[in-house]
Amino acid sequence: MRARWLVARRLAGFPATDVAPPVPALDFFETMANLDPYARWLFANEPREADLARMRELAHAFERKPTIAVIVDDVAGDASQAIQAVSDQAYPLTTLARTSQHDAGAEDWARFNAALAGCEADIVVFCDADRVLARHATFEIALAFNLAPDSVAAYGDRDVVGEGGVRRDPIFAPDWSPDTFLSGMYTGSVIFYRRESLAHAGGFRPGCGRALHYDLALRVLEDTDRVIHRSAILVHEFRPASNGRAGAAESDADRVVAEALERRGDPGHVVATACPGVHIVRYAQRDAGRVEVIVPTRDLADKLERCLESVYGRNACCELRVTVVDNGSVERATATLLKAYCEREPRRFRVLKMDEPFNFSRLVNAAVRSNDGPNILLLNNDAAFAMDEGIAALLEQARRACIGAVGARLLYADGALQHAGVVVGIGGFAGHVYRGADPVFAANHASIAGVRNYAAVTAACMMFRREAFEAVGGFDERLAVEFNDIDFCLKLRRAGLRNVYLPHVVLQHDESSSRGRAKVSRARVARERELFREIWSSDTFVDPYYNPNLTLECEDASLAL
Repeated sequence: MRARWLVARRLAGFPATDVAPPVPALDFFETMANLDPYARWLFANEPREADLARMRELAHAFERKPTIAVIVDDVAGDASQAIQAVSDQAYPLTTLARTSQHDAGAEDWARFNAALAGCEADIVVFCDADRVLARHATFEIALAFNLAPDSVAAYGDRDVVGEGGVRRDPIFAPDWSPDTFLSGMYTGSVIFYRRESLAHAGGFRPGCGRALHYDLALRVLEDTDRVIHRSAILVHEFRPASNGRAGAAESDADRVVAEALERRGDPGHVVATACPGVHIVRYAQRDAGRVEVIVPTRDLADKLERCLESVYGRNACCELRVTVVDNGSVERATATLLKAYCEREPRRFRVLKMDEPFNFSRLVNAAVRSNDGPNILLLNNDAAFAMDEGIAALLEQARRACIGAVGARLLYADGALQHAGVVVGIGGFAGHVYRGADPVFAANHASIAGVRNYAAVTAACMMFRREAFEAVGGFDERLAVEFNDIDFCLKLRRAGLRNVYLPHVVLQHDESSSRGRAKVSRARVARERELFREIWSSDTFVDPYYNPNLTLECEDASLAL
């Protein structure tokens, strides 16, 4: 919060200050340690009355002073708290519009459109009766549009207000993530739009049911990446008891996403998941061409055989060829296995021998450049597909021009999660977020159950187009062991491509056994880690797909306290 003040002060022309806040007594911190983690986070981060007073003062000094209209639907339920919250806003140029001032008998979409037609504010936000703005919400949004004046929309984080007014279940969202958004409205329904963008999109549409806000956002935001995320709790959701309409809401969401795909010229369909509010977009397969499956190995014939059986036995619906990069195997079992597959699959299997010191990046680069396939799948020899047609699912995403690397859900032998995306900055370098999560948690957590953009995915199972590989110069051979896949993904992102994790492509992965007998010195690992840190400033890297209020000290995505 203090960092936000410093930004706001600079915009307003006030001098910087180095005065540190007073430190409470130690015994108070000992008491706080016994509280719920979110209660502790609120104590450290929630603006106090003095902070709100400063916001009111600073707002007058903003270079740009956008007017913000909050349109509250006070017909469908008790909206008294939502209405009062508008009056309580710290940003003075906030006004209230109520749908009840129009035809109260009209449908939701028509009431909102009527209120919008009478609005002249620069920024507009729509709130259902059970969505209440935090008192600093419109200040944060005005600040955001000052920092990025060409933006189309902005959103923040949110929490739930339960019985007795207890705040719980914070949802700390990533920055704008288009593929994540297609898998579910992770932003929540309260999005602040430039009024002209709403007019351009035609406002709300009939026939969207309970996906009214989702449909509007899909249309307003589908041709832009100028969407701001403010990492602060700006909205409180007052959730009523279940009314049995959740299934209908998800059906409505599936329908508006399917319509968005058709509107965008991306043929596909929507698949439901067991996780509420999350669905998966499956794209229609186009003229994809061959997939070159590259499997580096050194002995470990039993694991390699399991890997190859899963590739050939569970992926019948796409054209593929496997290249095993043999990095110095010496065991008879390995030679026997490779010979058997050369005879069994003479057109779809080959061996590239590279008897040299282990360098994963060099093995990958040599294998990619030794063939002409348009699509590349990197696969560790200790990874095996646990479902059918996983390669086809990876391919349908990899063929999209906006996508760089595509990763999968990897599981340990006991079913615990091993990989569902990589966050840069964890531990000062990078880490697999939610690593070790049990199957029940993974099935009910939107960040694991849905398609999601991440800064990087692991090369244990990674697909990309040849043209993307060549555009960024392949893998960096200075990173022989550590973080070469993360470096590759970050180069793809720097080139303007998005990386994506797919929850519905599932493999078992015996992590780090695939190096076989390769001897890697600690000094070499340390040098490569420092090189990665030097290239990407990973110890200060701000990962756009991971909320800064979440910890970088471990991989469980808990609150940063």
